[in-house]
Amino acid sequence: MKLTTFILLITMLQTQVCNPEEFFPENSVLFNQTMVPVWSSLKLQEYEAAREYSREIHYNFDQLLGDASIYKATWVEFVHADLNLLEYSLEKGEYENAMELANCIMDELHDWHTLNERNYYFDKIWDFEQSYRNLKVVINDYKLKNYEWREVENLVEEFNSSWEIVRNTPADFRGYYFIQSPGMIEFVASKNAISQCIQDFNNQLEDADRGYLAEICNEVEPNLVNLVKVFGNHQLIQATASID
Repeated sequence: MKLTTFILLITMLQTQVCNPEEFFPENSVLFNQTMVPVWSSLKLQEYEAAREYSREIHYNFDQLLGDASIYKATWVEFVHADLNLLEYSLEKGEYENAMELANCIMDELHDWHTLNERNYYFDKIWDFEQSYRNLKVVINDYKLKNYEWREVENLVEEFNSSWEIVRNTPADFRGYYFIQSPGMIEFVASKNAISQCIQDFNNQLEDADRGYLAEICNEVEPNLVNLVKVFGNHQLIQATASID
């Protein structure tokens, strides 16, 4: 049944006609949903799960992106190599490198959507994830004094503005495909928790030391991972397919 559902989703998303003026794989949403479990498992340090999900992407690579050769003008030309490196890093236990590769792949999928004006609700969340990631690097740097304060202010501004877009936009799952309904209770709870963390962060921004700000900032991450996880396809098809 799972395999049948997966094939149905693939059929719905298959590129009908190659448009040479639009180098955008129609299946990028399904690819994105298959990458989310790899990314979230790495964030949660669930490395065995991350390995299984990365194998899942390889197993279904042709269906996920079809003929990658028609997208030579974009990063798709190199996606298989990036996935090979990701799987290799996971097999070798190089988890920091695997996390960087997963971020890179997710960023590129986001760029595809932005460049082709297909900005899904998930992309608003990923805009925030990128701004949070950039700010977290700076706030957790014990040599914060080496940064220009204006640079920090710009990162904080992006952090706040990108979250305001997510917070003020009703959750919209159109364009994404789910075998089961998204878990909205946890999703809303995580959004509320992030809003509270950001409020606390902003209230302490001028008076608190770097360490305390970093502590507040780091509290965003588990809730952000929960938001991203909702959009993933966490059902492994490979094992089912081999049985069938």
